[in-house]
Amino acid sequence: VTDPQDLGNGYSEIKLDASFNGLSTQQFVDLLYKIEQSERIYTKEVVLVKAPKSPSLDLTIVIATLQQKLPAST
Repeated sequence: VTDPQDLGNGYSEIKLDASFNGLSTQQFVDLLYKIEQSERIYTKEVVLVKAPKSPSLDLTIVIATLQQKLPAST
């Protein structure tokens, strides 16, 4: 999980890097579908590599969410 990055529009973005090994194509599709169904989480980056000598896939994914910045108190 990254520290919030100020986007300059009243929101900060928080990212999470995750890796999965040995996924089937169906598991990969199901994971992407579930992420895309969320109103608060979105996909930033996907690196998909076919595992050597295997039908399985290795996945590195970066997902993110936005967090509204609170006004500075006085």
